[in-house]
Amino acid sequence: PQTAGQRLQVSAEDAAGNLSNSAAITAPNLETPVDDTPPAAPTGLVINAGGSQLSGRGEAGTTVSVRDTQGNLIATSTVAADGTFSVSLDPAVIDGSALQVSLTDAAGNVSEAASVRSPDLIAPAQPTDLTLAAGVTLTGSGEPGASVQVRNAAGAVIGSGVVAANGQFSVELTPAQANGEFIDVRLVDAAGNESIPLTFQAPDITAPVAPFDLAVNADGSVLSGRGEPGSRVRVTDARGVELGSAVVNAAGSFALSLVPAQTEGQSLQATALDAAGNVSPATSVSAPNLETPVDTIPPDAPSGLVINAGGAQLSGRGEPGTTVTVRDALGRVIASDVVAPDGTFSVVLAPAVIDGSALRVDLTDAAGNVSETVSVLSPDLLAPAQPTDLALAEGVTLTGSGEPGASVEVRDAAGAVIGRGVVGADGQFSLALNPAQANGEFIDIHLIDAAGNESIPLAFQAPDITAPEAVTEVVV
Repeated sequence: PQTAGQRLQVSAEDAAGNLSNSAAITAPNLETPVDDTPPAAPTGLVINAGGSQLSGRGEAGTTVSVRDTQGNLIATSTVAADGTFSVSLDPAVIDGSALQVSLTDAAGNVSEAASVRSPDLIAPAQPTDLTLAAGVTLTGSGEPGASVQVRNAAGAVIGSGVVAANGQFSVELTPAQANGEFIDVRLVDAAGNESIPLTFQAPDITAPVAPFDLAVNADGSVLSGRGEPGSRVRVTDARGVELGSAVVNAAGSFALSLVPAQTEGQSLQATALDAAGNVSPATSVSAPNLETPVDTIPPDAPSGLVINAGGAQLSGRGEPGTTVTVRDALGRVIASDVVAPDGTFSVVLAPAVIDGSALRVDLTDAAGNVSETVSVLSPDLLAPAQPTDLALAEGVTLTGSGEPGASVEVRDAAGAVIGRGVVGADGQFSLALNPAQANGEFIDIHLIDAAGNESIPLAFQAPDITAPEAVTEVVV
C-alpha cells in the first residue's frame, strides 16, 4: 500500500499492446510528518580540571559526540531528560587542545558543533640543539610559542626569549658565559607548565689569567708563582725553548724546576694553558745573575752572508756559540743553527729559497741578547708566469697583465722583435707594435724578470681587421 503521500503514475494498455499517456495521482499520507530539523548546538560546555569529564546542556534524548582536533570520535553519551549530559573522557585530554561537540537526534539530524578547550597540564619537552656563540648568543629548538628562560648556577635569570613559530629561538645572555660555566635552560608554555631544566655547559673560550707573583730562587733552578687553579704554566727562554712546566694547584700556586738552571740574568716568559686549550698572555721574570759581569751586550750583527746558487744553504760569520736565526720576508723563522768555534756558520734552507726574496738573519747569545738583523737576497730562479688578459686594438696597441717590473717582448712569426714594454706596479702593461699586426698574424709574447728568467712564450693571434684586396681583371 502507498500511505506516505507518494506521487504515482497511471497508464492503460490495450490487447494489441498500445500504451496510453500516463496520468499522475498522489497517494494518501497516513504517516507522521518527517523530522528534518537538527537540534540546537550544545551549550554550557565545561571540561573538569583533570580533563577526564565534559559536561553541558542540549536537547533531551539526543546523542552527544565528542571529537578531537583531528576529527576522531573519542567519546559519546546521551542527553538526559533534564537536558544535561556528562561525558567521560578516557584517556583524559590535558594537552590544551580544542574538542568539538555535536548532538544527533533520533532522525539522524546533526547539530552545529560547539568547541571547548581542554586544560593544558603537559609541560613542554626540554629544548634541543643548543649552541652558544661567543658566550653571548644561545640558540636552540623547542615548542613554538613557549617562553625560554636561562639561569646561571646561582639560579639568576641571565637571558629570556620566545620560541618562534618555526620552533627556533635565539637568546642573548647577560653577562656572557664564556668560561665553562654551567647554565640551565627551560621552556614555559602559555599555561605556565615548565619543562625539566636542561643543564648546558658554556664552551670555555676565555684565556686563563697570566701567571703572577713570579720568582726564581737563588740558584736559578726553581720558578714559583700563582695562577688559575688547574691551568698548566709553561716557562720558556728568549728563544722559545721550554725550560719547565707545572700545574697550578687548587690553592692557586705552583713551583716548577728549570732545566737547565737559569743563572745569567736571562729573561724568562711564563704562560698558562687551561684545559680548553686557551693560552694566557705571557708574564716576564728575570733569572738571577750569578755571572760576573752581567752580559747585556748583544753580539755583533752576522757578516759575510751568502746564499748558494741553488738557494739551499746560507753561510756567514758571527760570534762563536751564538744562535743563528733566519726569517723569511714575512718574519717567520725558517731555519736556525749555531756559530762554530771558528766564527763561521752554514744553515740549511729546506725548502730552498729561490724566489729572489730578502731573508733576515740575526744572532742570539746565551744571555738572550739579540744582534741587529742583516738582510741577504736569495737567488731568483723562478721564471715569471705567462702574460694574461691580452688584447690588441687596431693591430697596434697590445695590453695585458703580468709580473710587476718584468720586461715584455713581442716577436712576429719570423722571430723579429716588433714591440717592447715593462709591466707596471699594478701588474698591467701597454705597448705599441711596429709594424701593425692586423691580418690574423701569429705573434708570441713573453716576460723577462730582473734576474733574466724568461716566461714560456704565449702564442697570440692578431684579430684580422684588414679587408682583402680589390678584385682585378674581371671579365664578363
